[in-house]
Amino acid sequence: PECVLRSVNYSASMDVFSVGAIMAELYLLKPLFPGKSELDQLSRLISVLGTPKLNDWPEGFKLIQKMGMKFPNSPGYSLESLITTASPSAIKFMNETLSWDPSKRPTALDIINNSFFEEQRNNHLGVVNQFNKKPKTQNTQYPENNNYNINAYNNYNANNNTSINNQYSNNGGHT
Repeated sequence: PECVLRSVNYSASMDVFSVGAIMAELYLLKPLFPGKSELDQLSRLISVLGTPKLNDWPEGFKLIQKMGMKFPNSPGYSLESLITTASPSAIKFMNETLSWDPSKRPTALDIINNSFFEEQRNNHLGVVNQFNKKPKTQNTQYPENNNYNINAYNNYNANNNTSINNQYSNNGGHT
């Protein structure tokens, strides 16, 4: 939001806001704030997040006053009501990253230690174990796939110190 309000102070917290918006878009499969201009973008932000309060983001009020405008009143929506497929920890993460005030957003270090990502790391182990099971039905169109395993995945993890570019160039351009 500070970018839309023409703040001259760029910080990593702008990128953190973007992470929250992109995450919401991945759940929604469409833009969360589909603005077509600065004013439309600001309107979309307010319609979703609600009007910021002066004590929540004093700098935002200074920025919008510089533009000769005021924030319109809008209650906004809860992300839970907009993104019904997200887990509670995902909603909490998005709420934290989509804070109006940049100083109240998590840092990059906070993000990598966030409980949402911890859950994803723990759930990932279960997904890997699922790949090791035999399929419940036989694939008659491609019978060679009936005895699949995760060799490619295991090979990737074994070589996780090798960059993707090196892996790509070492196999002649084939994945």
